[in-house]
Amino acid sequence: MLRVPLVSGLQLEAVHLLSGRPKLIPMKYPRIIKRLFVQNLVISALLLSAIPVSAQKVYVGVADQWNELIIHGDQWQYVQRNADGFYVNFIEMNWVLRGEHGMNQERLNKTASLFTHKNAYFESDYKLDGQDEAADDRDIDMLQKAGFTVPYTSLNTGWDTRRYQNLKTYHLLPRQTARHSLVQNGPWTINGDITGNISTGGLFPNAEYRGWFDQADGVSTDGPLGYWYYDPGVGFNKMQSGSYSMVKYAHAQGKPAVVMLCPYGAGISTYDAPSTFLSTGEDCVRRHEDNNAEPEVYDVFEYATTIGAVPEQTNGVPAKNSTTALAYYLIKHIKGDPNTLHLSAGPGKAKMISLKRTASPETIYHYTIKIVNTSPWLDYAAVLKATGGQANKAWTVRYKLKGQDISGSVLGQGFKFYQAIRINPATTTLVDLYITRTASRGPTDLRLSTQLLPHQGQPATDTILFATPDVTQPHN
Repeated sequence: MLRVPLVSGLQLEAVHLLSGRPKLIPMKYPRIIKRLFVQNLVISALLLSAIPVSAQKVYVGVADQWNELIIHGDQWQYVQRNADGFYVNFIEMNWVLRGEHGMNQERLNKTASLFTHKNAYFESDYKLDGQDEAADDRDIDMLQKAGFTVPYTSLNTGWDTRRYQNLKTYHLLPRQTARHSLVQNGPWTINGDITGNISTGGLFPNAEYRGWFDQADGVSTDGPLGYWYYDPGVGFNKMQSGSYSMVKYAHAQGKPAVVMLCPYGAGISTYDAPSTFLSTGEDCVRRHEDNNAEPEVYDVFEYATTIGAVPEQTNGVPAKNSTTALAYYLIKHIKGDPNTLHLSAGPGKAKMISLKRTASPETIYHYTIKIVNTSPWLDYAAVLKATGGQANKAWTVRYKLKGQDISGSVLGQGFKFYQAIRINPATTTLVDLYITRTASRGPTDLRLSTQLLPHQGQPATDTILFATPDVTQPHN
């Protein structure tokens, strides 16, 4: 994790590996950070912060501009209603405890009142800022007093099995199941691959990180997007491949992964947080999708950055220079923007297309399915999914994309449009559907429901039913 005290400009707290004593060292250029690693100094993690088998979750939080969320609650209402909860870390909770930065229990209560889904993701730390088990308990109690349920916790900058277990089970609310208690780490410290044994300046070797990952309920990343933007794929960084590696390692164990999206530049001089945060965050999301490393949870979280918390949008398009703007994009990217993602086949917009039950063997029905994205700005990693195509032997069903048979995916978990075939803004994608009557003398009823999902795990935005007569039309 990274921390930059804003009061004294760009500084990072560095800890000598041997003495463990903190030293404040100016950090303005990446080469300085690299030199620190050579000298056995590592950037510590005083973070001012932060399965897709089911629907992805989005948590959002702001450290330095937290008051903006409260004062300007009318400027991020979509995110309030649709985010899965609030992301907060131990340093902010110390502000609440001490009455610093305008924060107190009343302001925490007000924050909770703004969220429709009153969940909190609590990030703790192994020892920084005096954090210990008693502080974890106190922080969870304050969050629950405000009206939050805490379903996720993470432990940064170290690991302790007792702390892990306490974060998982301390003061669970009635009917609340045990929390997901995760370990958090910076992807730039593992040399691009958590399974390898060459680390790049982390506090601990990769083998030790892996041991923690094995014990934890899942893995969470620290996410300064300056490193993502800069990532040259060499030297100390490798932020991108490191992040994919951590997600995949968690998934290989059947555990959830969490990816943080933070506007902090981490001293990368070519990255400008206000102007490039949104585009860099979007790129991070798409690349995780394209590399088959989608996390179960995204944390959009500001720390150590001069950037507005709001507004989330301008005329229905994400604002350019705010933290909640990325959350606005991400939630719509996952859940869909109403009336922008459409499915049609043949002339008109019929949602039920009839087939003849008495069609002669070898009769082929061919339909061109159109997937239309009418949004001028929003892209989708959409999913085409069908059910009922294997109900009997009287019909064969084939879906083809640019001549390639994708039937197995469509009729299974769903076919995902990503990488080069992503559903980009203002585009139309064509899929050919072939329904063939076989010579089978068995039942000839067919009910082929073809659905378009904005993202895996989400409800369908549009459905077309291909069916023999006397079946019910789908409801949308």
